[in-house]
Amino acid sequence: MVGFTSLFEIVGAMKAGRLDAAWIWGEGVATMDADDKWKFIADDSIVNQSTSAPLVVLKDYYENHKDTVAKTLRAFQKASEYMESDLDEAVALIAKSVGGDAAQIKNVVQQQRYGLSFGGAPMSSLKAKYDFLVAAGKIEPYDFTAQFDAGALSEAVPGVEVDPMLQK
Repeated sequence: MVGFTSLFEIVGAMKAGRLDAAWIWGEGVATMDADDKWKFIADDSIVNQSTSAPLVVLKDYYENHKDTVAKTLRAFQKASEYMESDLDEAVALIAKSVGGDAAQIKNVVQQQRYGLSFGGAPMSSLKAKYDFLVAAGKIEPYDFTAQFDAGALSEAVPGVEVDPMLQK
């Protein structure tokens, strides 16, 4: 097992013969599919899980700049709504700004489910990981919900889904 920091590094290591197998995604799939030295043997479609990326903020910053955090979340939500309302225009804008191929970008973007929430699925996933680490003795138990604050999100996106365990 080897850790890499990017898809680019993984694909490069595979192409250079320094890596025998890897989970890849996005443009890496097309790159490796075009190389007849490699064979796809499995995918993770059976997992059927939702992934999320929590926004993490220093407690002091959050307490002193909650309005800035809410504005940032509001901007993320507007960007998500824009992507959903006019995918072709959004993809063209992204392709132009990064100098990328619009068709490849559209393929990746279509696979995403952009949007903000502190809903049941991501919270259940995080809680399951927490429970596993506690049961395995890797971490000491702590107040799991104390680390979350959905206040700025609720302010930024009225009506947003918030898991009941986070409602105070």
